[in-house]
Amino acid sequence: MVSDGPTRVVVAGVREEAGDGAGEGISLLSRRASLIAHCLKTTKPRSKLLLLDAKDAFSKRGLFLEGWEALYKDIVEWVPAAKDGKVVRIDAKTLTVETELGTIHKAGVLNVIPQQSAGRIAIDSGLADASGWVPIVPR
Repeated sequence: MVSDGPTRVVVAGVREEAGDGAGEGISLLSRRASLIAHCLKTTKPRSKLLLLDAKDAFSKRGLFLEGWEALYKDIVEWVPAAKDGKVVRIDAKTLTVETELGTIHKAGVLNVIPQQSAGRIAIDSGLADASGWVPIVPR
């Protein structure tokens, strides 16, 4: 972020639907968004942070939404999949993303979080299941 004027930061969580998000731990998108929002508030307070999310729910959603409302009300906007938050196309040259319903968002800073899964070695060795993760048996 070089200029002194407001910056439009777009964080896009590109991941497949997998459950309701309730047991998946705190999402990478929400943690990253909170860090970026704090940075913007302290260094570029007129900037906007648009969170395009391919899911409708994530762990601790209520707490994050409450915190963003209290601390970053004029900065953070979270757009879940049901409200056209699912990104289907990314153009790094123009810093634009397109959502499932065809909405184009232009960013000053674009941060894309790819779908997460187990490491290639776990997948190639057959340890990962169809979800892309290695199942565990808690004891």
